[in-house]
Amino acid sequence: MKFYDPARLKYLVALVVAGAVLIPAASWGINTVATGYQTTTSEVSVDAHSDCQKLSHTGSTSYFVPTKTSAEWTAFQNNKPSDVTVGDCQSWYVADVNSLSCDAVCSAAGKIASANVHGSTCASGENRPVGESANIAYPYGGWGPEADRVNAMSRDTSCWGGGKDNQQPTCTTHSHCWYPGQPRDWDGTDILVACHCS
Repeated sequence: MKFYDPARLKYLVALVVAGAVLIPAASWGINTVATGYQTTTSEVSVDAHSDCQKLSHTGSTSYFVPTKTSAEWTAFQNNKPSDVTVGDCQSWYVADVNSLSCDAVCSAAGKIASANVHGSTCASGENRPVGESANIAYPYGGWGPEADRVNAMSRDTSCWGGGKDNQQPTCTTHSHCWYPGQPRDWDGTDILVACHCS
């Protein structure tokens, strides 16, 4: 009587060897600073070496992102594939019409006012950062396409009406978000709604 079948023994040995190789590999995983990250079509936040970035790709190829050392992480950002987008992990913080400055908005959140990777420091209905608008509410409406551009906040007083029957004009002071060359018509879509903080 045989206690083992040589054909089955080969399969059993192959199964044990495969398990010894695959189980540790699966437990080591990926998407940690020590192992590196993999891009996907949805955003992946990579917080490595005091530099947090959101990564995604638009093509069909996913990429390995080396993060074990600061030099690897920096080299990837500086030489990323053309279909990989990199954006700050920093957040947009809600501002209201009475906000005196983005410095004040960010300071209240324990952060520092900063520009995103495209130079945007503030958001309004006419200054909606590309790909980040889903995280920002636009209570005064939006106008034009989303666009990444250098912009800045200002505190302005706008007045309208008056003059007729000696009426005084109505004046309000709001914080606005403008980009260079933007018509300053002081409508609702110019009103500051968020500040970029890090």
